[in-house]
Formats: sequence, structure tokens, C-alpha cells
Amino acid sequence: MQKKLAATGAALGLVAGLASGLPAVALATQAGEVPETSEMEVGLVGDSADKAASGLAGNGTVQDTYQIGSVNDLLKIKDIEAAAAQSGAGAIYYRQTKDISFSSIAVGDSSTPYISGTFRGVYNGGGHSIEGMVKPLFGEIKGDVIGGATGDIISSYKSGDDCLKLYSSAIINLKIVAPSIDPSDNLNGNYSFVVGRKATNASFVQVVVERATVKGYSLEDSQIGGVIGEGEACLFDRCSVTMDASNAKNIAGLVGRAYGNSVTPFVMVGCHSGGSAKMSGVFGGGMVFIATDLKNESVGDSKYELKIENCSSNMNISSENSKGSKNDDGMVNIGGLIGRSTLATLIDGGSFSGSLKYGVKGNNVYVGGVAGNVVSNAKVFEGGETCNVENATLPSGDTSSAFYIGRRIGGYGSEKTLDWGYDTGAILQGKDGAIPSISSGAKIGEIGSLRMVTLSNVNQDELEISSNSTLNIGAECTIKSINFHGGNLLVRNKGAIGTISVEDGIAWQLDNEGSIDEVVYKGSSRLEGSGKSYVVEVLSNKGSIGKISAYDGDDLVSVALGSGVGVLQYDNQGQLCLTTNSDTTLPDATKGAFKFDGWFDDPGFSSNKAESLVRNKVYYAKWLRQISFDGNGADSGSMANQAVVEKDAQATISTNGFKKTGYQFIGWNTSADGVGTSYSAEEKVSKVPSGATLYAQWKANRYTVKFDSNGGDGSMADVEATYDSPVTLPDNTFTKSGKKFAGWATTQEKANDGAVDYSDGTEVLNLAENGDVTLYAVWTDKDVLNPELSDTVVTYDGTQKQFKIDGDYTIEYYLNREKVDNPIAAGIYDVVVSRDEDADCAAYHARIAAGLVIEKAALTILRTI
Repeated sequence: MQKKLAATGAALGLVAGLASGLPAVALATQAGEVPETSEMEVGLVGDSADKAASGLAGNGTVQDTYQIGSVNDLLKIKDIEAAAAQSGAGAIYYRQTKDISFSSIAVGDSSTPYISGTFRGVYNGGGHSIEGMVKPLFGEIKGDVIGGATGDIISSYKSGDDCLKLYSSAIINLKIVAPSIDPSDNLNGNYSFVVGRKATNASFVQVVVERATVKGYSLEDSQIGGVIGEGEACLFDRCSVTMDASNAKNIAGLVGRAYGNSVTPFVMVGCHSGGSAKMSGVFGGGMVFIATDLKNESVGDSKYELKIENCSSNMNISSENSKGSKNDDGMVNIGGLIGRSTLATLIDGGSFSGSLKYGVKGNNVYVGGVAGNVVSNAKVFEGGETCNVENATLPSGDTSSAFYIGRRIGGYGSEKTLDWGYDTGAILQGKDGAIPSISSGAKIGEIGSLRMVTLSNVNQDELEISSNSTLNIGAECTIKSINFHGGNLLVRNKGAIGTISVEDGIAWQLDNEGSIDEVVYKGSSRLEGSGKSYVVEVLSNKGSIGKISAYDGDDLVSVALGSGVGVLQYDNQGQLCLTTNSDTTLPDATKGAFKFDGWFDDPGFSSNKAESLVRNKVYYAKWLRQISFDGNGADSGSMANQAVVEKDAQATISTNGFKKTGYQFIGWNTSADGVGTSYSAEEKVSKVPSGATLYAQWKANRYTVKFDSNGGDGSMADVEATYDSPVTLPDNTFTKSGKKFAGWATTQEKANDGAVDYSDGTEVLNLAENGDVTLYAVWTDKDVLNPELSDTVVTYDGTQKQFKIDGDYTIEYYLNREKVDNPIAAGIYDVVVSRDEDADCAAYHARIAAGLVIEKAALTILRTI
């Protein structure tokens, strides 16, 4: 016994550095609790478990763990554990050194785990994975409780460093990847991916199961969990499972069935589950599907058997059970974290954000965002601990059956009280006929199938009620909004309420002693046999009500009731009206964008406007439809706002009083750019929403530009133009002898005076508001040429000579009155200079006598001597 305790003491240091990845011997040394090697070897493995016998590297001590690097290595664990058990040795230590795959390994007997028998050691996965399993890794794991490890120690557990101070057996830092199990054989009702049957007094630290599938399990009382099928007094620390399970009887994300024992409770810390689980059985939960079989209520001093701390689940859990275990007809227990618990249970933090669904109807359906069904005086959420249900899809109630959603029983059958003392975030639906009391700041999702509900000290944003109910709201309550969904309803209020609304219902009443901002009926008009439908009836009002409201068509009518009492109802014509239960001052009223024009005692408003409201007399509010007008770019005119009695079906929109230069008015629109609703100029006012602003709609005029030659010759085509759209004038094609084109004038007078308004080819805008506009050609005298003329005298040299003049002219030469094309010979030439008329210049002609003189060359005779 001394040797075993010493060996166990060495184990205390193993997990202290798991995250560091240090060798086991280093960890043990750091712990300062490692006995001598010979004592450790004897205490742990005995003489029959040495290296030669095991066939594995290492010797199974904490200093020199067995090295697991293959499937064959894994399968040898069974024999090593059997030998250790036979010799009475303590825990054997194993460490996985690489990823392992079963994908090419024969399954063998599917009812037998890979490592059958009882595992009593410590398996450290080293962060490596085991992939492709098609049956559980271990059959059973069982450890010893370390001396002094009572409920006091485990209740203070905070991290993996302490796990081996609790139990001698553990599975640590292991990842199981893509296991797929389709069990058809009986495995004593339990099944999982890590430990198939049962784990007792064992720790599971950072065990991850991902992409797991369960394709069905037919056993009536089966327990399927992602890590273990059944567990007694175990510790789960930061474990997670994602699975896709179908056609399983009972299933949970991590543990199938959990319970504590006379020494220690079952604890789960920082765990997570995800994926989906489709059940055909009774129980389902994100962490545990059932926690039951109470062993010892006190469990040391911890006072709970099951603790779930800061765990989360986003699993989608559904059940289609029609006949559950042990002939429980239609029994369903599903919850975000726990399906059913009969244990003293503590939920400390955590969340559920998945979905819960059930497809059965029966007398035993229990569904809750945190826990589906907690019974037998279990102490749940003790100490004000919280668990949030957020962004979750939860089932709605069915008033044809008895439903307990988020059920907690504490003498429920006799006292008919349901006391939710903490912020559980679970939906609550009580059994029809019960009178539950909801108190101490409960966060309530929905109340249904209840005859009477009493709220005390409730402070929350929103409350949903779907039943024929009487709702008593205590003075300590503060609720921002209460929404009713159908039924005949009575509300007795002493608290502070923001808005009370009825989505759909025949009639409901209010007895108020507190404060209410607004009471609003959101249903449609309903006619009863009496010809009237009461939608909001204030029986008494000793407090204050800001306004009572109901819909008249698409518009919400609100009456500022204040401290008064009255009934807002529809008459036999479906017209909304008000009856007061006492003589009162005139309350103000609003209806969308309509203008309130007083109360009248006849629906046609032919009587005089009421100066006060008389008890039990019916009054109708007169509403004026209001329309305002916008010229939308008009440059003149104005229009006053128009107000017409709402029911006037003959009045038309006021005549347009706006004007816009260059445009014609074509109607109205609710949007300045014309993309809203259009109305003609003679539209009935009743078709226009009250409060609308109508914008004048304008269409630009077309006009024609014509051209006048103003005494010239030729023709030009007209140009079509649109107001506010530029147009380019065409090039002038008119001509006029002796004149040149200077541009265009807008009048003939200006043209004759030589005033130019537009040049040729100019871009012009808005020459006219509409019709025709004429542009007149402007002509000016052409330029007169006056070149400088002078005689040209040159000496004959046998080449052609030319008359010298600047400019582009035609020059002709005459010698003795004969035209000479190329003046070369010596002589006196007359020169004719000419130029034809063009667009800018007049014609030119001049004759210069002796304009070109070619003198004879001098002759020199040389005498030779």
C-alpha cells in the first residue's frame, strides 16, 4: 500500500506542465514529489510490466512513460493493463508520440472496444490525434480517489494542473478525429468514442472529439455520449465534441449518463459541444442527457452531485420520440445543457445557442434552454449562478398538451407554484390550470398554457404570453414590453411597464394601479354578435396610462387616456370609437399623420364638437387628411396646405398655383424626382396619404429655331430644341453678293444694325419658352483690296521673269498687245493684276502699263592683238 501511494503521489506532478510539453521526467522533478526509481517501478508496473514484456519503448513510469506511436502500440495497452491489475500495480503512464490512424485497420468484433477491459492508467495524447475509429477506444476506465480528494477539493478545482490530485486515472490532451460508429450490437447500453461503457473516478482534460458521426443505436436504454457513455464521479476539463448523430435513442454532446458518488461529484468545466443530434428516444442534452441515480445528497460539503461550470453548447437537438423508455408515452426530456436531472445540480455560468425541437405530443414533454426537466427536489442554479440562452431556437408551446419547459419541480403538484429565482434565460411554460409565481428578477422568454401568472420583482426587457390568462404584475416589476398572442386576457398591473401589446386576440382588459407608457392592440377589426368588438378596455385606472392605441386600417390611433378609464373599440361598421367609464376631460388623440379635429358623438360629425366626454357615451374622433405642396423648382406662385375630412371621398387636390418658365405642369408626385406615387391634377384627396408632400411635376417645352437670310440667297433647315437643353447652331449656308456673313441676330432690326447675338456654330440655350424663334443673318461689306504696285525692271538672261506683288493674285502679261504666258524676251510688258470675289473680299482688277521691263543684255567686243 505504501508503494502504491508513493507512485500515486508521483502522478501529482504529471499534469502540472502538460501545456508546456516538457518530458514527463522533467515534470515529475519540478513537482518535487518523485520517489526513487526502484520504488516507482515496483509501485507502478511490478515485475511483469517491464519493457521486454510490453514490447513498447519506455517502462510505464512517470519518468519514462510507455511510448505509443502506432495502432499496434495502442492494442498492447490491453495486456499491459491486465498484467498491472493482476500484480496489484498502480497507474501505468502512456504518452502518444505521433498521430495514429485506424483507416486501414480491420474492425474485428464491433461490439468490443479497441482496448477492452478496464483501463486504470494515465494516457497523455501529447496533442496528437487518433483518426478513423469505428468503435470506442477504451471499454472502461476506472481510477482511485486520491487521499483527501473529497467534494471540498473538487468543488475548488480550477484547471488541469489539479486533475491528478483528484483521481489516479486520466486521459489528457488527446484528439479523436472523424470517428464513425454504426453500432448494432449490445454494449451494455452505453456507447461513445473514447470510453464505450463507463468511467469511474477519472479525469478527462482537453479531450477533443471532432467530426464524429453516430448512425443509429437501437437499444431502449442506451446512453451515448461524445466522450463517455456513462460516468460516475468524473472530471471533464476543457473537453469538446462536434458530432452528427441520427436515429439514436438517447444522446448527449459529452456524457450520456452522469452522477456523483458518496465521495465526489461529477464536474464539467469549460467544455463545449456542437453539431446535431436527432433522437428517437427520451433524453438529449448539450453536455449530459441524464443525470440521475443519487448516491449521497450531501456529497461531502459541496451539496451538489453535478456541477457544470462555464460550459457551452450550440448543438441542434431534436426528438421524435413517440414512446419512450419504460413505457413513458411520448416522454421527451431535452435541454441546452442537460436533458433530465434528479441530482443536486449547480449550473455556474455557460451558454446555449443551438436549437431544441420535438415532434411529439404527449403528457410528459420537458424542454428547456438550460435544462429540460429537473425533479426530485434537485437544487438547481443554487447561489444565483447564471447560464445564458442566446440566439437559440427553442420550441413554442402547444396548449393542447401539458408542457413544462425549463421545468423545475419543488412540490409543484400540490402547491402549484413554480419559483424561478435566478436569471436562467430558459423559456417557461406551465401546465394549464396551474398558478405559477415568477419572482426575483427572472428572465422569462415565453409564458403559455397558463390560467394565471403572477410576476414579482421581475426586471426584464420583454415578456411573451400566449394563453387565456390573467397576468398579475407586482409593484416591484419593471418590464419594457409585454406581448400577448391571442386569447381573452386580463392584466392587473402595479408595476412600471413600457408597452403592453396584443398581436392577435378578441378582447382583453386592463386594471391598472401602476404606470404604463402605452397599451396597443395590433390585431385587425373584429365584430362580435353584439356588433361591437372590445380591443382595449381599461376597467380601472388608479395609476397612469400614457395612451391606449389600436389600428384603424394601416394607421395607429392613440388616445392620451392619462388617469381616465375607457374602452377603445370598433363599432358595427368597423369604425374605431371611444367610450369612457366616467365623465372626463377631453383626451388628446393622434393617428399617424392625420390632424385631430376633436370628438363627436356621431360618426358623420354632423353634431357639434364635444367639450367634454360623458360617461358611457360613444365618441368618434374627427380626422383631417393633410397635404402640403412643393413647387419643385417653380419660379413663381404658391399653394396653401390642404386639409380635408378623412372620410370625404369627393374632394379633389387643390388647383396648381405654381409656374415654371419653359415648362408645363403635368401633375403631382410624392417624390421630387418623380419616382414615388403619381397623382393627376384632379385626383381625389382620399387617395393621398395624410401628411404627404406633393411635388409639382414639370415637363420641359419644345420650340423650333428658324433662320432668315435677311436679303441673302439660299435656304437653311429648322432646328428643334428643348427648354433647358443646349443645342448647337448649324453653319450658315446663306450668301449675299458683296456682303460677308457676320453672325445671327434675334431681330431683323438688330441684324440690319450689324449687331451679332450668336456666332456661327455656337451652342445656345433657351432661345424661347415654346413655339418658334427666328434668327436673322447679319451682313457686312466685304473688304476692298489695295495691293502695293510698282514697276519691275530686270535684265534679260534667258529665264522667265515675273511681276513682283504681295498676296494671292492672278497676273497676266502683254507684249505689243499680245498675251505672253512666259515673259523671257527683252521688251516692255503691260501687266494685268486680278482677284475674284470671295466671302470676305470684293473682286480686284488693275492694268499696269510697262509694269515689267526686260532690258537687253550689254554686248562687249574684245579685240585680239
